[in-house]
Amino acid sequence: MDTNYKYYKEITGELVRVHIEQDITPENPRYDWDGNIGHMMCWHRDYQLGDYKENSYSDNLDFLNNLLRARVSESTILNFVKNHRAANFLTLDYDRHRKVWVLGQELRHEIPNFRVIEENEKKEWLVDAVIDALLQADKWRLLERHAGIVYLPLFLYDHSGITMNVGGFHDPWDSGQVGYIYTDKKTIMQNVGGYYVGNNVDGRFLKTTERNWKKVAYHAMESEVSIYDQYLTGQVYGIITEEFDTDTGTWEEQDSCWGYFSDKWGDDLIEEIASEYGITEELHDNMTKQTQHKNIRITKEKNMYKIIKNNTFTMASHESKKEAYNAILSIFFEITKNVPANSIEIINAKDRFDFLIDGKLFAFYQLVEFDANADENDKNSDSCWYEERWYDSDLKNALLYHEVPVTENTMRLMREKCKHIFDDKSVRNEMLEDMAFEIKEAIQKAQED
Repeated sequence: MDTNYKYYKEITGELVRVHIEQDITPENPRYDWDGNIGHMMCWHRDYQLGDYKENSYSDNLDFLNNLLRARVSESTILNFVKNHRAANFLTLDYDRHRKVWVLGQELRHEIPNFRVIEENEKKEWLVDAVIDALLQADKWRLLERHAGIVYLPLFLYDHSGITMNVGGFHDPWDSGQVGYIYTDKKTIMQNVGGYYVGNNVDGRFLKTTERNWKKVAYHAMESEVSIYDQYLTGQVYGIITEEFDTDTGTWEEQDSCWGYFSDKWGDDLIEEIASEYGITEELHDNMTKQTQHKNIRITKEKNMYKIIKNNTFTMASHESKKEAYNAILSIFFEITKNVPANSIEIINAKDRFDFLIDGKLFAFYQLVEFDANADENDKNSDSCWYEERWYDSDLKNALLYHEVPVTENTMRLMREKCKHIFDDKSVRNEMLEDMAFEIKEAIQKAQED
């Protein structure tokens, strides 16, 4: 997993670098968290899933039959069949001639057909047979109506890892139903105040009531399954915050927090986690002002940003060196926001910052100390050793070269357009560096001689 950095300002005002990593030892939300409202019953030959410690049932039918037995009265179950409410046409009638209760089923073929499932002297003795004969849908219907229990089916997709949902995966080979999650009205009314529409805290909040408790229950169970699926799929992360150490020129870990469940990744995840831990997107307030400093020249070439040389400047607005460092970093982070973070390197030595992209020097900044009480003219003193003058004749020659008529208007336009073209000293500075290199070679040659 590639490291993706984002730069933020903490509530305290400190500039930090933030990245996320996968949590390889996450908590199990079914056992390490309190407050689950659903009971997650699963059966799989290869995996321990859901609330497996509480699941002593051999299979889903064994579980459902026992739940129905425990939560719905025998008379309710028997009357359900006796009153012909079963979806699979079960019947429960008394045979007066033989003096027995008969549990049967109408097969409903073209020719009337009927089969006896079981007979007993007392209908109470038929309860287990009735429960076994009922369809699962009817069992859940009885549990909902008479015990206030609602449920959702659980499906598992098993292919190079496992993932779970409540809707199914439409893959007959590698997926199938693996169990249920269920809860009841009492649990919902006592423990769930409601939920936000769209699972968004900025949305409309629905309070739990007698009328909507089922909707609240389904929403809560879906949320629990979603969280558990993130646990199964490894979508659990930690956030690491780092501060820049100006002494070593490296980023040092400041804090970390692990166990964040989310289906997001990249910048979206970083921003989501950062906001929860009190880190804001705001950089330093003076960033815009500093990026417009007269000594900083910025051009854009092929979607990459390049700072032209001659970018040494005095941080005159900052009282401390740390504030000045943070201001420099803020400038750089804004300029390079479209550059992959893993290609950026920062080197600091003797109050100079060198910013490298893909191992090449991208820009450098030098801190210059000054006396805050000194005269304003002395703060950025720089001795001028040479002056250069340009004349109207130079402008006229340029116009004539391109066959542009020399008029008062064209001369005015030339003066306006050329007024600041020599502010960019990159080419000239490169020439100076060439001259300095020639001097260096001359000195080395003299030393050799």
